[in-house]
Amino acid sequence: MREWQSTDHMDPGPSIASDYFHGLERTAKIRYKEKLSILGEIEDPYLHWGKGMVEEEWQNWPKVEYLHIYNYLIQSPSLYTGESLKAYKSLDAYNYYLNGW
Repeated sequence: MREWQSTDHMDPGPSIASDYFHGLERTAKIRYKEKLSILGEIEDPYLHWGKGMVEEEWQNWPKVEYLHIYNYLIQSPSLYTGESLKAYKSLDAYNYYLNGW
Protein backbone atom coordinates (compact mmCIF):
# COMPACT_ATOMS: atom_id res chain seq x y z
CA MET A 1 0.00 0.00 0.00
CA ARG A 2 1.25 3.46 -0.82
CA GLU A 3 2.20 5.59 2.14
CA TRP A 4 1.00 9.18 1.99
CA GLN A 5 3.50 11.83 2.92
CA SER A 6 2.23 14.23 5.49
CA THR A 7 3.21 17.83 5.25
CA ASP A 8 3.04 20.47 7.92
CA HIS A 9 1.97 23.04 5.36
CA MET A 10 -1.69 22.40 4.52
CA ASP A 11 -2.58 25.79 3.07
CA PRO A 12 -5.07 24.98 0.31
CA GLY A 13 -4.03 27.93 -1.82
CA PRO A 14 -6.34 30.18 -3.78
CA SER A 15 -7.61 27.48 -6.15
CA ILE A 16 -8.72 25.02 -3.41
CA ALA A 17 -10.92 26.78 -0.91
CA SER A 18 -14.29 25.01 -1.14
CA ASP A 19 -16.30 23.94 1.88
CA TYR A 20 -15.87 20.37 0.64
CA PHE A 21 -12.08 20.64 0.83
CA HIS A 22 -12.12 22.18 4.30
CA GLY A 23 -14.40 19.38 5.54
CA LEU A 24 -11.93 16.64 4.58
CA GLU A 25 -9.52 14.93 6.95
CA ARG A 26 -5.82 15.72 6.63
CA THR A 27 -4.86 12.66 4.55
CA ALA A 28 -7.90 13.13 2.30
CA LYS A 29 -6.85 16.76 1.72
CA ILE A 30 -3.41 15.61 0.63
CA ARG A 31 -4.90 13.05 -1.79
CA TYR A 32 -7.40 15.63 -3.12
CA LYS A 33 -4.63 18.15 -3.80
CA GLU A 34 -2.54 15.45 -5.47
CA LYS A 35 -5.41 14.45 -7.77
CA LEU A 36 -6.03 18.08 -8.75
CA SER A 37 -2.32 18.56 -9.45
CA ILE A 38 -2.42 15.63 -11.90
CA LEU A 39 -5.07 17.52 -13.88
CA GLY A 40 -2.93 20.63 -13.98
CA GLU A 41 -3.55 24.05 -12.53
CA ILE A 42 -7.33 23.93 -12.27
CA GLU A 43 -9.69 25.32 -9.67
CA ASP A 44 -11.42 23.13 -7.15
CA PRO A 45 -14.59 22.03 -8.97
CA TYR A 46 -16.61 22.35 -5.75
CA LEU A 47 -16.04 26.11 -5.73
CA HIS A 48 -18.70 26.50 -8.43
CA TRP A 49 -21.04 23.68 -7.46
CA GLY A 50 -24.63 24.88 -7.60
CA LYS A 51 -23.71 28.25 -9.11
CA GLY A 52 -24.72 27.53 -12.70
CA MET A 53 -21.33 26.13 -13.66
CA VAL A 54 -22.59 22.56 -13.90
CA GLU A 55 -24.08 21.66 -17.26
CA GLU A 56 -27.44 20.03 -16.72
CA GLU A 57 -28.08 18.87 -20.29
CA TRP A 58 -26.34 15.52 -20.68
CA GLN A 59 -25.94 16.05 -24.43
CA ASN A 60 -23.52 18.89 -23.66
CA TRP A 61 -21.39 16.89 -21.23
CA PRO A 62 -17.88 15.95 -22.39
CA LYS A 63 -17.52 12.50 -23.87
CA VAL A 64 -16.31 10.06 -21.20
CA GLU A 65 -14.84 6.76 -22.30
CA TYR A 66 -13.98 3.63 -20.35
CA LEU A 67 -10.31 4.61 -20.35
CA HIS A 68 -11.07 7.93 -18.61
CA ILE A 69 -12.98 6.16 -15.84
CA TYR A 70 -10.27 3.51 -15.48
CA ASN A 71 -7.53 6.14 -15.23
CA TYR A 72 -9.45 8.10 -12.63
CA LEU A 73 -10.46 5.14 -10.46
CA ILE A 74 -7.44 2.88 -10.82
CA GLN A 75 -4.42 4.88 -11.93
CA SER A 76 -4.93 8.06 -9.89
CA PRO A 77 -3.57 8.31 -6.34
CA SER A 78 -5.67 6.28 -3.92
CA LEU A 79 -5.52 4.35 -0.70
CA TYR A 80 -6.08 1.21 -2.73
CA THR A 81 -3.62 -0.34 -5.13
CA GLY A 82 -4.31 -2.50 -8.14
CA GLU A 83 -3.18 -5.55 -6.17
CA SER A 84 -5.57 -4.85 -3.32
CA LEU A 85 -8.47 -4.46 -5.76
CA LYS A 86 -7.64 -7.81 -7.33
CA ALA A 87 -7.76 -9.49 -3.90
CA TYR A 88 -11.57 -9.27 -3.70
CA LYS A 89 -11.89 -13.05 -3.26
CA SER A 90 -10.54 -12.76 0.28
CA LEU A 91 -13.33 -10.38 1.34
CA ASP A 92 -16.11 -11.65 3.61
CA ALA A 93 -18.85 -10.20 1.38
CA TYR A 94 -17.57 -12.15 -1.62
CA ASN A 95 -17.45 -15.36 0.37
CA TYR A 96 -20.96 -14.78 1.73
CA TYR A 97 -22.19 -14.31 -1.82
CA LEU A 98 -20.57 -17.54 -2.99
CA ASN A 99 -22.06 -19.48 -0.08
CA GLY A 100 -25.54 -18.13 -0.79
CA TRP A 101 -25.87 -16.20 2.45
